[in-house]
Amino acid sequence: MNSWDYLENLQNLGQIDNDLINLLEKSMIPGKKGFERIKWCFDNTLIHFLFLM
Repeated sequence: MNSWDYLENLQNLGQIDNDLINLLEKSMIPGKKGFERIKWCFDNTLIHFLFLM
């Protein structure tokens, strides 16, 4: 995998991230405990996944 492939993968993950946030936007309201917990877990899982690639 070269650096361009890696950048394309990052862009794809960003798009998936945005789509997921849009899907959750109506049911998950920022500022509530559940939302913050899910967002924290998702962000940290994504970060660990990228570093392990």
